[in-house]
Amino acid sequence: MSISRRLLSAGAHNLDVGDVTLRYTVAGRGPVCLMRPGGPGVSPHYLRMPAVEEQVTAVYLDPAGTGGSGRRPTHPHGYTLDFYCRCAEAVIAHLNQEKVYFLGHSYGGLVGLRLALRRPRVLAGLICYDTGPVYGPELQAEAVRQVSAFARRFSGRPELPAVLAAVERELAPDATDEQHTAALRDAAPLYFADYWSRQGEFGPLMDTVTVTNVLGGEGPFDFRGELDAIRLPTLILVGRHDVIGPPKWSQELRRGIPSSRLVTFADSGHFAHLEEPRSFAAAIGEFVSAPTVRQPNAW
Repeated sequence: MSISRRLLSAGAHNLDVGDVTLRYTVAGRGPVCLMRPGGPGVSPHYLRMPAVEEQVTAVYLDPAGTGGSGRRPTHPHGYTLDFYCRCAEAVIAHLNQEKVYFLGHSYGGLVGLRLALRRPRVLAGLICYDTGPVYGPELQAEAVRQVSAFARRFSGRPELPAVLAAVERELAPDATDEQHTAALRDAAPLYFADYWSRQGEFGPLMDTVTVTNVLGGEGPFDFRGELDAIRLPTLILVGRHDVIGPPKWSQELRRGIPSSRLVTFADSGHFAHLEEPRSFAAAIGEFVSAPTVRQPNAW
C-alpha cells in the first residue's frame, strides 16, 4: 500500500502537531475533502455526512480540544484562529495530496477563509458552510436579530421560553465544559428550520453533542476587505432559516469572492447536511466535479 493510500485508509488516524495530537477520520470515495466542524469547541461527530461520502473522500478533523484530539496545555487559552489554521495546514501536508478541498462549517469556515488567503496552493476549492466573513460584535448583533425572528416564528410553542432562557444565560469565561454543553443542548431548536416537528430525528444527536471551553477571547475578525483576493473555486452553502450563520453573511461572501456560487437550502437551519442531506450532497458533488475555475460570478 502506498503512503498516500495508507494515510487515507478508512477509519481513525492520529497526527502530532506541536503540543497536541490531532485525530482525523476517513470515510467515502472521490476527491479528498478536509471537513472542519464549527464551534469552537463543539464535538465534531455532528458533521458526519454519509450522503456526501458518496461524492468525496471525507477527512473529518477533530479540532484540538474536541473528540479524539488532545487538549493544549494552556487550556483554555491558545486556541486561536491562527493555531487552528496551522493544524489544518499540517493535516493537509500529512495527507500527501497535491491539493484537497476544504469544507468549513460555521466557525470552521473562518479557518477555511484564512487558509484560502494564506495557503491557496494547497486547496482545490473552498466550501463555506453556514459561515461568514466576520466574527465579533457585528456577528453577535445579527444573532440577536435572528433570535428575535425565531421567537416570532415559534411564538406559540410552549418550549420557546426555555430556548430563549438558554440563549440569555451568561456563562463566565471560566465556565465548565458541562455548563457550555448544557447551554448548547437547551438551545438546540435554534439550530434547525423546525426542530420540534422533527425532534425524534434530531433530538438524539443533539443529546450527544458536547462543548469544550476553548474560548480565549480572540477576535474580532473581518475578512470582507480581503475576499476578492480568494481566487479559488468557492461553494457557499447556507440554510434559509439559519439563526447561527444566517444568509446575510453567505450573501456577503458571494459578493466578495469572485469565483463563488451560493446555494441556499429552503428547508434548513444550521444543519442542512442533516435536514436536507441529499440536496446538500448533490451540491457538493456538482462542485467537486467542476474541472476548472470558472469566470468570476458565473456560477
